[in-house]
Amino acid sequence: MDMIKNLLVLFLAIVIIVSCSKNEEQMGALQIDKSSVVLSPENPYAAIHITKGSGTYSVSSSNKSVAQTLLQTETLYIAGNEMGNAVVTLSDEAGNSVNIKVEVKNYISRPVPLLIPVLLKKGDKKSIEIANISAGFAIQSSNNAIQVQENGNNVLLTALSLGTSTVYQFANYWLKEVYAIQIVEHYPFSISPSSTNISVTKGYDGELYIVSGSGSYSLSTSVSGVISTELRPYPIAVSLSQNNPAFVYYKAIANGVSVLTVTDNETGESKSFSIRVN
Repeated sequence: MDMIKNLLVLFLAIVIIVSCSKNEEQMGALQIDKSSVVLSPENPYAAIHITKGSGTYSVSSSNKSVAQTLLQTETLYIAGNEMGNAVVTLSDEAGNSVNIKVEVKNYISRPVPLLIPVLLKKGDKKSIEIANISAGFAIQSSNNAIQVQENGNNVLLTALSLGTSTVYQFANYWLKEVYAIQIVEHYPFSISPSSTNISVTKGYDGELYIVSGSGSYSLSTSVSGVISTELRPYPIAVSLSQNNPAFVYYKAIANGVSVLTVTDNETGESKSFSIRVN
């Protein structure tokens, strides 16, 4: 009798183990709290919570004009735009994946993302000022070439290595701005205007605009007494597209011709302008 009881207990244990294994297999190694969402102007986005997974998730949308995604830690946000259907696929580092069906019933008005090119010297920092941090704000980088730090209404970008990176800014869970960043060894040296022959009346003055450079510049003239020169700081806040801008001020003192040379002290590159005083 005892042997029969023992065999019965063993049989029940095997059944329970097999049943649990089948249930786990059916549930899957990657689990979310909902597998379909319906979006509309009254309900423009949905939050999908990851309840089980191996971490390091990635996400894709079969139709980004219908549904865009923003993944933050254990929560996936799906924002709608055009009417239609899409399938959003969430995957983890173990190769498991789940699909979320998305239906957008009515057109949801969204801003067109702005593409902003940015040059950043390796080791340098530039700041993005966010005027209004709304719900669903996020900054994401495409790789580790850029370090992104949020501090109040400013986002600080630090260039860690040469190459390219893309930084995405979201607002209300929708892609708002795309920063195409190129990380360089040196900033290009550029001065405006491009014309190298300048004519000015005695007693008058003028300016050259250093659009881009290292920030360390020097001035020299071929003939003394014809013009006076001065390096002046850029008078307003520097934008992301500018690289250490400055102004070269000159004033016509006496008749004659003098060549004004502006040098970027970091690279040694120079640009010359022939200034004739009439």
